[in-house]
Amino acid sequence: MPFRKSLYRLSRWLVLLAAGLSGSCKEPLPQQPVTKPGADTSSPTACVYVLCEGLYGMNNARLVAWNRRTGQVEQDAFSKANQRGLGDTGNDLLLYGGKLYVVMSGSNTVEVADAATLRSLRQIPFTNGAGVGRQPRYACAENGKVYVCCFDGSVIRLDTASLEIEATARAGINPDGICVSGGKLYVSNSGGLSFPYCDSTVSVIDLASFQEISRITVGTNPYTIASDSRGYVYVCTRGDYDGFHQKKAGRGGESYNFYRIDPQKDSVDRVFNIPVLNFHLYNDTAYLYNFDYNANVSWIGVFDLKTEDFVSENFIADGTRLQKPYAIGVEPGTGMVYIGEAYSHLSSGSLLVFTPTGFLKSVLHGLGLNPSGMVFLQDGTAIGQAPLR
Repeated sequence: MPFRKSLYRLSRWLVLLAAGLSGSCKEPLPQQPVTKPGADTSSPTACVYVLCEGLYGMNNARLVAWNRRTGQVEQDAFSKANQRGLGDTGNDLLLYGGKLYVVMSGSNTVEVADAATLRSLRQIPFTNGAGVGRQPRYACAENGKVYVCCFDGSVIRLDTASLEIEATARAGINPDGICVSGGKLYVSNSGGLSFPYCDSTVSVIDLASFQEISRITVGTNPYTIASDSRGYVYVCTRGDYDGFHQKKAGRGGESYNFYRIDPQKDSVDRVFNIPVLNFHLYNDTAYLYNFDYNANVSWIGVFDLKTEDFVSENFIADGTRLQKPYAIGVEPGTGMVYIGEAYSHLSSGSLLVFTPTGFLKSVLHGLGLNPSGMVFLQDGTAIGQAPLR
């Protein structure tokens, strides 16, 4: 069964759970002064929704609403609006056409809610013909359709008017990322359930025919995938999570990396050799992060995709120390950088907000377990999307 970062993260969680049962489960204290968010009437964002994925099998995912005008934080806003919880393992959050699409991997559903009120419009089951859950992972949207990649190897097309499943395409093994570029879907095939023997391909699906037309070989265990304004597609590969297990087994191992795909040729045209565990694109700039789970060391950099050079190799400028970064995103219109902290994965996570130059501005503690996605609203209307993965 998938935890958010595939089977490897599930094994990590089990280790943490065992440690928690034998010792203290006390939430670690942040290492920086807490800045209360307060009201911010100057922000173009009226509300930030943050998805906390919870723990697999615990049905404790939640949607947090942070009102930027008043500073009020509602820690379980979806439950308050609907008198029920989201379900198990909130994997992704997409804002499109005034609706929120919440991808619930453990529950095998996609929850569709009105973006302004959070009232549920439909809970769409993601099962195959035999009634087996597809384990949906990530979503993207294009021309009135929402596309969801699933761990069973399928890609589902949803019509956003009827909220019905229209069609199913096939990708590779355990798809774990999806984006659109030039009339095509690009789907990263992680092979995460076969860890450490993962996949290393990106499926290309033609939107018109909704059929896979090619596969592109990248590094081992591809994950987050996104396109820039020029149509180039970027994907990070997690290897054997910094090669630790394969090196231990005497097989060499492969570390994190960052690739660019040329959509005209549908082939890799650039390997950056940057150790990227996850990233977010904003204005043709990549906000990159790495976390070494063996050494407990993190790194965040800002990379210009056009010049192919670093804007900053160490984004955080004020000495703020991160314990376990779990997600990164950028607020449209302001360039503020949001970083999710998961701590031990058993403690309630936090959201740290930095200025574009790397200075801590706000901290929200006690959001929920493992902040994993966010969207920004302006007067109830979407002004952009910044997925945290």
